[in-house]
Amino acid sequence: MDSQPIRPVGIVAALIVSAPLLLGTACKQTNKPPSVPVVTCPSSGVVGATLTLKATSSDPEDDSVAFGLDWSDSSGPSWTGFVASGETIAANRVFNDTGSYSVRVKAKDTKGDESGWSTPCYVTMGTYPDWVVTTIPVGNDPHDMACLPNGEYLYVTRETDDTVSVIDVSSSTVVARITVTGSPRHVAALPNSQFVYVSCYHGNDVAVIRTSDNTVVARVAVGEGPNGLAALPDGQYVYVASRLSTDVSVIRTSDNTVVRTIQAGLDPRGVSSSPDGRFVYTANAGGGSISVIRTSDDSVTATFAVGGDPHRVVPLPSGALLYVTNASSNVITVVGASDGLIEANIDGGASPTGLAPLPGGGYVYVANRDGDNVSIIRTSDNVVVRTVPTGDAPWNVGVAPAGDRVFITNRHDGTVSVIGK
Repeated sequence: MDSQPIRPVGIVAALIVSAPLLLGTACKQTNKPPSVPVVTCPSSGVVGATLTLKATSSDPEDDSVAFGLDWSDSSGPSWTGFVASGETIAANRVFNDTGSYSVRVKAKDTKGDESGWSTPCYVTMGTYPDWVVTTIPVGNDPHDMACLPNGEYLYVTRETDDTVSVIDVSSSTVVARITVTGSPRHVAALPNSQFVYVSCYHGNDVAVIRTSDNTVVARVAVGEGPNGLAALPDGQYVYVASRLSTDVSVIRTSDNTVVRTIQAGLDPRGVSSSPDGRFVYTANAGGGSISVIRTSDDSVTATFAVGGDPHRVVPLPSGALLYVTNASSNVITVVGASDGLIEANIDGGASPTGLAPLPGGGYVYVANRDGDNVSIIRTSDNVVVRTVPTGDAPWNVGVAPAGDRVFITNRHDGTVSVIGK
C-alpha cells in the first residue's frame, strides 16, 4: 500500500492555521501606552503674562512621546511634537482673562497609544500690580534696589548717605542700615541670596555684602565711576559697567577677583544678563546704543543703535526681546536680542529711567523720573495700560520674585513705593 501524507486534523490544524493570527495579536498586545504625565505648574499667575507648564512621561518601549494639553479655556486640547521618552517638555500659555483654570496633560507614543489624563493643576489668574499699596521711608537719595531671589529682603542703595537700607518685604519695614562708603549706586543679588554686590561710584569699587549678617566682606577695585551691574544666572560672575572709564569689569564671585576688563560703549549705565547667561547687555547713554557681550569669551559681538540717552536695558524672560529706556527722548525701545532690529518705540512718560518686567514677562514697569509716575506696558501688544502715580523722582524698579509686588525708589523724597494688587 502506498503511504499517504499525514494531515493535521482537529485542534492541531486549527492551531497551525491560526498561528500567524495569534502572533500578530500577541505583538499588538505587547505595546503599552506611555505613563500618565507628571505635571508641574505655578498655582497662580497674572493675566497677559506667560504661564509655563512642565510635563514628563516615559514609554515602556522607549518610544518617543507627544503631549496633549488641555488648558480648560476656549482654545481646546492641543498636541506637542514628539520628544524622547522621559524628556521634560515646557509649554507656555497666555491667559487673557482672570479666573481659575484646571490644566491637565496626557501622553501618546508613536504607535498612537495614549495614557490617561494627569491629575489637574489648578491655576488662578489674577490682575497685575497696579496701585501703590504702601510707601516706605528709607532715608536720603534712594537710588537702586535688589530683591533677594528668596523674596525675603530688599536692599536699597542710598548714594549721598553712603548707606544701604535693608527692607523686610513681608512687613515693609527697614530692619537694617549698612554703611557702604564711596557713593553706593546700584546693587545686584546673587541667585543664592547669600551675597549682594554694590557699585560705589566715587569709590571706584564694588562692595560685597554677606546677607546673613549684613556685613561688608570684600571691596573689589574696578573701573572709574562704576554704575550698573548684573550677576549671571549661575552666580559665578558679576559684570560691572564703569561710566567714566567706559569699560565693564568681570568679577569672579568665588574669590571676588576681576578676571577681565571689556571695553564697552560710551558712558555705559545699565547692565543686565540674558536669562540663559550667554550674553550681557549694557545701555550706553553717551552713544545711544546697546552693547552685546558674549560671556563665553567676553567679547563684544554687536552694538545696537536705540535712541537718545539709554539708561537701562532688560530682556524679557524669554530672552527674545530687550526693553530699553531712552531718558532724553521719552521713549521705550523694544529691540530683538539676536538681531538688534527695532520692534517698537513706545511713548513713555517724562524721562524714563529704570525698568523691569514681571517674572512671566507679560508686563514691564517703567519709572518716569520727571513724571513722578510709573508706566505699565503690556508686552503682548506694547501698549501702556496704566500709569501709576508714585513719589518724587522715581528712579529704578525692582520686582518681587513672585511678581505680586513692584518696588520703586523715589530719589527726591527718600521713599520706596510698593505697587501691589
